Amino acid sequence: MSDHTSSHSDTRRKAARNATPAVAPSPAPSTEPWSTLIKRWQYEDLTAEQAIGQLLLWGQYLHSETLRLQRLHVQLDQRVDTLAEE
Repeated sequence: MSDHTSSHSDTRRKAARNATPAVAPSPAPSTEPWSTLIKRWQYEDLTAEQAIGQLLLWGQYLHSETLRLQRLHVQLDQRVDTLAEE
């Protein structure tokens, strides 16, 4: 029975080693620095609606990056747990 347990453990270790991250980074929106956005809005080169739209894009991007990093953190914790079991 210990052979079966050992084999199962080896299989899990190999799978953990060979696993590729399933969490790809999101493409960053084409954005300009916050200070540039404010200057363009102040000098009426950018409407309030456009500035709000840009802020929404940034918010969506940052939210998706936060979720991606959280998933990576979980994967890292799982790998650490797997290595600790060895």
